[in-house]
Amino acid sequence: MLVTLFYMVSIFIIGLIGGRAPAKAKGHAHRSNLIDLGEAFSGGIFLGAGLIHLLPDSADKFSQLAGDIDFPFASVVAGLGLLLILLFDQLGKSRIQTNKEGGHPTLLFLVLSIHSIIAGAALGLEGAGVASAAIFVAIMAHKGSAGFALGIALAKDDAEPAHHNRTILMFAAMTPLGIALGTYLSSAFTGTTDLALEAVFDGLATGTFLYVACFDILPGAMRSGGRTALKWGAVVAGFTLMALIAIWA
Repeated sequence: MLVTLFYMVSIFIIGLIGGRAPAKAKGHAHRSNLIDLGEAFSGGIFLGAGLIHLLPDSADKFSQLAGDIDFPFASVVAGLGLLLILLFDQLGKSRIQTNKEGGHPTLLFLVLSIHSIIAGAALGLEGAGVASAAIFVAIMAHKGSAGFALGIALAKDDAEPAHHNRTILMFAAMTPLGIALGTYLSSAFTGTTDLALEAVFDGLATGTFLYVACFDILPGAMRSGGRTALKWGAVVAGFTLMALIAIWA
C-alpha cells in the first residue's frame, strides 16, 4: 500500500510541476537540445515498457485464461488500445481544422487523460512488483513533459489562470485516479476475473505506450534541432534500461 501511495503522489507531483511550468508563457516555446534528448530517452523507455514488460505480461495472463486456444489476444487488445488513442487524436485534429476557437487544449487534455487512466490502471493492477516499477519509470519519464505540452497549449490559447490551473490539476490527478481504479479492481476481484482485468489493461496500456512513443514523443524529439545521433543514442539507452529491468522481473 505504501508503494502504491508513493507511486500516486510522485506521479501527481511531476505532472503538476510539468503542467504549471509554462503557465506564464505566452507565444511559442522553444525546446532545448537537453529537452529533446530527454524526450528521446523517454520514448525509448515507453517502447521498452510496452514491448518488453506490458505486452509479454498481457500475453502470459491471456494464455492462462485461454488454455488451449491459440490466438494472439494480447496483441489484439494492444492494437485496440493504440487505435483508441489514435481515434481521439484524429477526431481532435478534425475538430481543430473545422473550429479554430479553442478546441486544441481540451482535446489534448482528453487524449492525455485517457492514456493516463489506462496506464495508471495497469500500474495499480500490477501491485508492487518489478513489473510495476518498470511501468512507474515509464510514466514518470513522460508525465512531466506531457503536462508541459498541455500547459503550453493552454498558454497559447490564452486560458484564464483559474482554468489553466484547474485543467493541470485534473491532468495530474488522472494517473493516480487510474492507479486507484486498478488497485480497487485488484482487491475487489479474485481468480480469473482479476487475471482477465490485468491481461486487458496490460494490453491496452501497451497500445497507448506505443502510440505515445511512436506518434507523440519520438517524432517531436527528432524533428526539432540537430544532434540526431545523440537522440537515437538516448532512445536506445531508454529501451536498454527497460531490458535491464526485465532481468529482475
